[in-house]
Amino acid sequence: MSTTRIIVKNTSLNLVNLFSIAVFAFLTSIVVARSLGPDRMGVYSYLLWVLEIGSVAVNLGLLNTGMRYIGEALGRHELELARHLSGRFFKIEISLGLVISALIVLFSIFGRNLFDARAAAPMLLLPIALLPASLNNFFNAINRGWQRFGAIAWSGVLTSLASFLLIWWTASRTGDLSQIILWLAVANALGLAIYVGAFSRIERSALITKNIIEGNLKRRLVRYSLALSVLVVCELIVWQKSEVFFLAFFTDSQTVAFYSLAFTMALAAVAYLPNAFISLLTPMVSSRFGQFNEIGVIENFSAAALRYVLFLAVPLAVGVTLLIHPIVTFLYGPAYQSVSSVFPLLALASVGSVITGVFSASLLGMERQKIFLFIILGVTVVNLILDFSLIPVWGLMGAALANLSAQLGACFLSAIYLRQRIGFRLLDWPWLARLTAASAIIGLSLWPISQLADAGLAVSLGALVWVGATYLALWLTRCWQAQDLERFDELTEGSPTLRKIVRFILKPVYWQLNHRHHGPAASV
Repeated sequence: MSTTRIIVKNTSLNLVNLFSIAVFAFLTSIVVARSLGPDRMGVYSYLLWVLEIGSVAVNLGLLNTGMRYIGEALGRHELELARHLSGRFFKIEISLGLVISALIVLFSIFGRNLFDARAAAPMLLLPIALLPASLNNFFNAINRGWQRFGAIAWSGVLTSLASFLLIWWTASRTGDLSQIILWLAVANALGLAIYVGAFSRIERSALITKNIIEGNLKRRLVRYSLALSVLVVCELIVWQKSEVFFLAFFTDSQTVAFYSLAFTMALAAVAYLPNAFISLLTPMVSSRFGQFNEIGVIENFSAAALRYVLFLAVPLAVGVTLLIHPIVTFLYGPAYQSVSSVFPLLALASVGSVITGVFSASLLGMERQKIFLFIILGVTVVNLILDFSLIPVWGLMGAALANLSAQLGACFLSAIYLRQRIGFRLLDWPWLARLTAASAIIGLSLWPISQLADAGLAVSLGALVWVGATYLALWLTRCWQAQDLERFDELTEGSPTLRKIVRFILKPVYWQLNHRHHGPAASV
């Protein structure tokens, strides 16, 4: 199977996982928001934030380290080493899970003056949900290293569906936050069972038996993991809504709810689809680096990845930003309209985060984690300073500005390093100008619809117009390139019917490119 088809197959399976998580998380937010109201929704958002922080802290640098070195081992066909790495990281994960669980219990007891008192009792139950959630993330990363995306897809679907149904049932009946936390533990345990079942007997055995790793590799693992652990702590601040902590301390629970919803909507609308592709990059870059050890190969791969990420993220960001007011009114109700005011800033921050995701995958895949660590350290300090200075004064808007500054700062500094020190030329400026023009066309098409008084009509009509406007805008501005169509043809070579459908949909694009490069258009 060709590299392009492998990438698309894995991306499709990964997209099933991320799409199910995004959709059911989105539906859950609607159910909880309407059932609890803005005030109690803020308490719920704070509890979820603590759980996310704890889960990321348990994983530390293990996720990317596991993906990176398992991918490299598989690139060299060292299957036994890949199994030993999986087992070693699993044991560390369990130990960290117990430590972080104890810290959450202490925080819930001695840190009550830092958050709403109503969160104290359900927070004591968070450790029960923490370990299965953390292990879910761990096995997700390990399976990415093994390039096994079938288990990832099924686990994501089962976990997200089960959590949605259980939380919906509880929120609509009693709204008991403690019970919701327990249901999260049950849902993650179900997903975890799929991951464990997907392992072969010898791989499951490696999780509990002694794992042997030779000295030089062990030292590389320690250096890489320690650097990434510091990096993860920084990312807890920049990418895990550190603003929630300051909002809970300086403002009220309603403001926490508004920011959390805006942040979640920005991720779901702008970042989830590109992240289905981005999450493949670190193990694939590591595999190519282990196989070829050539910077040029990584540069070409990363440049193509960045282009497709922008191809997805920018039109999505423009479309949802123009329609955010009717979307919030239709889905959550007028009480949550403050979400609309900060969404454009967080949508732009999400675009910056997915670009940084491509840059970081390139650096981590080439084992250049040290410089990325310094970049994120600097950005983290700036983020905290802005949180502390802007949120007490501007509240919700200050939180959004602080996060936007951090995301764009990480993106800008990573791009400079890749260009100046490694020589990567990842940005195609003429193509970016055409994409900007396409975004303007999309925005002008959606603006009149966003002014409709009927929110439901605006959302449904806007979705249809967005699809047509995006297609037309990308065609008019010539954002499609010849290699895009070559990849479509390669992907559909085993399915003549699908190829006909794709060619019919993209017929104007084929004509445009044929006319541009070969004179009069050939028949499609």
